[in-house]
Amino acid sequence: MAVEECIANDILREFLVRNKTGVMRKLFGKEDWERYKQREMKVLAEETVRRVAEKTDLIFWISLE
Repeated sequence: MAVEECIANDILREFLVRNKTGVMRKLFGKEDWERYKQREMKVLAEETVRRVAEKTDLIFWISLE
């Protein structure tokens, strides 16, 4: 994604970090913005489930010792 590349390459980094949501909205049309938000929420949910599963697995193994 172009915004992330600019941030990673330190091009307009400060501005983009502060205004990422607004910049992304301007880049996307309304429908594309909604799809982007849904995709980001799905990724966040999957990451959260993975982290919880890892912690639960760790707690399970500690309790067996």
